[in-house]
Amino acid sequence: AAQGQRERQKHGRVPADWGQPYEEYRDCLDALIDAAAAPRSPSCDGQCGDGHLGGGGGGECTAGARSVAAFERCTHLRMERHTGFGGCTKAALKLTTTPYVLVIQHDRPLHRPFDPCRVLR
Repeated sequence: AAQGQRERQKHGRVPADWGQPYEEYRDCLDALIDAAAAPRSPSCDGQCGDGHLGGGGGGECTAGARSVAAFERCTHLRMERHTGFGGCTKAALKLTTTPYVLVIQHDRPLHRPFDPCRVLR
């Protein structure tokens, strides 16, 4: 990597020192998904996660709780071996039951907003 830039993963070769932080990241994803699936407080308006997440309580929605809600109905697939983006996407598509999916790579920025409903019309 050039001076001031972080080394990038290429073709499944990941530096050894990236392993532990990546596992922690994956564990955090699992925790967010589990929290989003947890029963909500009866006073929650459905737009937030469990009251104890993100502070609040009593149904008070906070930014942290709304972030947890974004993981509702999500599944985190842990692949047994490196399969690349295409292999991971194929495995995920086998589990889908919806007529449409939106696939966005985590490291590819969306440069302008769009209306996904309009795309489907």
